[in-house]
Amino acid sequence: QRIDNKIIRPTAVYTGPEASAWAGHKQGKFATAQGNILAGPAVVDDMITAFENTKGRLAFRLLAALEAG
Repeated sequence: QRIDNKIIRPTAVYTGPEASAWAGHKQGKFATAQGNILAGPAVVDDMITAFENTKGRLAFRLLAALEAG
């Protein structure tokens, strides 16, 4: 999995041809979530939702996203 973000959009994401059964990404307003060997698209969806709905410090938002995934 590769991500290239130049601070402003667009963000480019590439998953190689030998990825597991489900590998992918989701881009939110202020974050992206991506990975290989994931259970399905709900993983990245939940991570973005948690990140964007958590208030406070960046550390709290990142932890919420990791716990959601």
